[in-house]
Amino acid sequence: MAGYKLSASILNRRKTPGKMTDGLALSFRRNKDGSLTAWQRVKREGKESDEKVATLTGEVTQDWLQDVRARAYALRGLGASQSSNQVTFEVAWEDFYRAVTGAKNSKWSAATAVQAKARMLNHIAGSGLWSMPIQEIRSVDVEQALATVRSVRPKLAPKVLQLVGQVLSYASHDIKLEANAAKVLREKLKASEKPVRTEKLPAITDWAGLGDLLHRIETSALYPTTRWALLLQAYTAQRSGEIALAKWEEFDFDAGTWTIPRARMKTSDIEKKPYDQRLILPAVAIELLRKIPRDSDWLFPPRHGESDCITVEAFSQAFQRLGFRRVATPHGWRSALKTLANDAADEDGRPLFSERWVEDVLDHGVQGVQAHYTRAQAEKGMAKVLAWWGERLGQAVTQHRARPQLGK
Repeated sequence: MAGYKLSASILNRRKTPGKMTDGLALSFRRNKDGSLTAWQRVKREGKESDEKVATLTGEVTQDWLQDVRARAYALRGLGASQSSNQVTFEVAWEDFYRAVTGAKNSKWSAATAVQAKARMLNHIAGSGLWSMPIQEIRSVDVEQALATVRSVRPKLAPKVLQLVGQVLSYASHDIKLEANAAKVLREKLKASEKPVRTEKLPAITDWAGLGDLLHRIETSALYPTTRWALLLQAYTAQRSGEIALAKWEEFDFDAGTWTIPRARMKTSDIEKKPYDQRLILPAVAIELLRKIPRDSDWLFPPRHGESDCITVEAFSQAFQRLGFRRVATPHGWRSALKTLANDAADEDGRPLFSERWVEDVLDHGVQGVQAHYTRAQAEKGMAKVLAWWGERLGQAVTQHRARPQLGK
C-alpha cells in the first residue's frame, strides 16, 4: 500500500473539522458532528470529482481503514459505476451497520447487532438485491429477495423487511431515492392482507394506579440497576432503549439536562428531527440520578458482564415480576403522560399545556405550523410538562403510601 501516510491512530487524534490527505487521491474529512468521511477523487467523463467511500461515527480501526482503501481502489478502477450515485445495497448495509453499532452513540446492543447481521447475511446476501445499486431497487426486487424467507419462515420475513427498509432509509440521507422500496412493499403487503384485530399495549392512565405502580417499583426487591432504570423511565417517559443505553456524558447536572443522541432514537424520526433530544429534567429525576453510583460509562450496567448495559427486555421482565403482566408495560408511562397531560387544565378549564409540548417530550413528529416552532420554545414547554409530571407522580405515590392497605 505504498503512497498511504495516515494510520488509524492519526485519524482518531484529529478531532477538529478538516481534511486529511491519505495519498492516491484518497482523503478523510472530520465533520462537525465528529463523524469521519472518506472521499476518493475519480475522473468521470473527463471531469474529476470527489466520491464518498464511507462514513464512520466511532473510533477508526486498522481493519476499517484497510477496507476503505480497498473500496477506494475499486472506485478508481471502475469510475462512475461505483460512484456515490451507484452505491450497492451491500455497501449501504455496511455503512448503516457501522453507524448503528459504532462505539460512539451506539443505537444497538451487542445482541441486537449480532441478530441483525445474521438476518441480513442469511436471507439477503445471497439474493440479487445484494449487488444492486440502491437507486435501481424497486419493491419487486425486495419481494424477490424475501421470497425464500417468506415461504420457509413467514414470521421472520417482516423483521427482515423492516431491516432492509432501515438500510435504505439511512442511505437516503446521502443519496436521493425516488422511494424506499421496502416501505412500498410493506404497504403493498398490508393492503393485500386481511384486517387483523390488534390490542393496544396495556397502560395505567389514572393517578391512583400510577402511584401504586411507582410505589411497587420503589419498594421492590429488583436488582438496583433495574429499579433505577425503571424509575428514570417513569419520571421522563422515554423509550426503554433510550433509558437502557443512557451514558453519564449525556447529563449536565449544572443545567439539569439530559441530551439523548438522535442516532440512538427512532431512525424514522431523523428526517423530521435531525437534532438530539434535549430534556430539562424534573427535580425528582435529578435527585434520583445523584443516587446512582458511577461505576461505568453507562448509567445502568448489567448484573453480569455480558454487555455494557442492561437490555430492553429487562424492563418488561421487571414489570411481570412486579405483578403487572397484562396490566401495564414500560411503554405505558408514555401513554399515561400523553393522556393525563393533555387532559390537565387550570381552575377555569383551560389546558395547562400545548399539545406540541407533550408530543415533544415523547419525541413524536409534528406537522404544520407547529413544526416551525423554535427548539428553544419547545424545550421550555417540555420542561413545564416534565416538572408537572414529576410533581404529580410524587403526589400520587405519597397518597398511595398514606392509604390504608388491606390486611394491615
